[in-house]
Amino acid sequence: MELNGISYSWPKKPLAVVCIDGGDPEYLETGLRDGIIPNIARFMKDGFYQVAQGSMPSFTCPNNMSIVTGTEPEVHGISGNFFIDPKSGEPVVMTGPELLRSRSIMSEFS
Repeated sequence: MELNGISYSWPKKPLAVVCIDGGDPEYLETGLRDGIIPNIARFMKDGFYQVAQGSMPSFTCPNNMSIVTGTEPEVHGISGNFFIDPKSGEPVVMTGPELLRSRSIMSEFS
């Protein structure tokens, strides 16, 4: 399957993605060295581990959408965590699928 210029294949086994939001890799390195995160150590040893390069702006929602779309915020359209609804004046969390301007890996595999 191709999505936004990247080729993906269906996973051979069930897959879980664990994102540690805002976590400097140094935190993991310290926890691994001190032996206080044995389950994460096992996930890293038996699975796949990669430090991601974040998108700008460096907020949760834009980066999560970059992970699931394989694109940058200027393509997927999620530019922050919140926006102010012009009609209600209330903050809106930028997680709704109606805000996404790109297909996602999950939508393509479903």
